[in-house]
Amino acid sequence: MAAPPDLSSDAPKKKPALGWPLRIIVGIVGLVAIVSGVKQIGRGISEIKGTVLSEDWQRRAVAGLSVDLPAAPTKEDVHPPAAEAASSVRLIELHGAKTNGTLIKITHVAYVESAKVAVDSEVQGGMEALKGSPGIANLKLSVVDAQVQGGPAKTVLADYTLPNFGEQHSESLYFCRGQESWVVAVMGVPARVKETAARLLPSVQVAP
Repeated sequence: MAAPPDLSSDAPKKKPALGWPLRIIVGIVGLVAIVSGVKQIGRGISEIKGTVLSEDWQRRAVAGLSVDLPAAPTKEDVHPPAAEAASSVRLIELHGAKTNGTLIKITHVAYVESAKVAVDSEVQGGMEALKGSPGIANLKLSVVDAQVQGGPAKTVLADYTLPNFGEQHSESLYFCRGQESWVVAVMGVPARVKETAARLLPSVQVAP
């Protein structure tokens, strides 16, 4: 059990920086189809490759967000975080949707009040997780500034190849509000990802 706080001083207490496992939680979960290995994302692409799925773009509420999506999202299972991270996390939820040539993943993480949450740490963790993912080759990453309702955000652009599936592309929007963090990721066939992300990512808002 953690020791009680020292109340002998009136000096403000700093929030602890996130440890390495915690810093990469959002990166891992937000890009779970990639980070969990080629088999999972390959299976997802196989399900949509050569299949025409009807698109039904609607404003949808998911994971504390309001966002335009081409299909209804479904909640997915999430593996528990590492022990070090678990004590700093109140909630992890992952939702996914499929469209023609793309997979959409929306991740929401809520941290305890004592955790220090920063979008740069989340982005760094996600990028490191991608770099360490087996099966991904020819990885090229870039980060661009973005906004969500006027607040700071980052978009991570990734180009890579997967065995048997060739060139792939992903665009992942990272942002934090208070003790909560989100990743909205679109991945799959490059042309379709760019088309879907251009409509989906700018629509993201935190639900009132």
